[in-house]
Amino acid sequence: MGEANSGMMFPKKKWTEPVSEKPYDGPEAALQKQMDDMLAALGIWSIHIPDKVWNWIAWKATTGIKVWFRGALGGIPDSLCFVPVSDKYMLCAPVELKTRKGKRHGKQKHWESRGISVQISRSPEENIRIVEQLQTDAAEVRKFLHKGPCA
Repeated sequence: MGEANSGMMFPKKKWTEPVSEKPYDGPEAALQKQMDDMLAALGIWSIHIPDKVWNWIAWKATTGIKVWFRGALGGIPDSLCFVPVSDKYMLCAPVELKTRKGKRHGKQKHWESRGISVQISRSPEENIRIVEQLQTDAAEVRKFLHKGPCA
């Protein structure tokens, strides 16, 4: 081989992630409002502890109450979305909303160490994708429960 071929035979493949139209730069509160409005419009039940409650606890609650809340609810995802799949069971999608640069803290990471996968949404489009996937998965589980595993 000559000097022109001294490198690799094939050019290195450059992998890129698909780029959305424009990264979402809005606040987390706007993402939460969009998620809450979408879930309400679709009739999906959810649990969300508003930031006002956390702020009140941080500033006004006694130390004992702060410790209890942080122990019991610390790290809970921003939205716990529930879709019924039978008269006894519901499918849950824990969703953590983050700004483009936001990172999970220790208690939020603790959920995954317990085997609970938490989806992270950083844009309104991701909120929509997560809820649509929850609805699709719930429909599949309903079919499975209705027909049974051996049908």
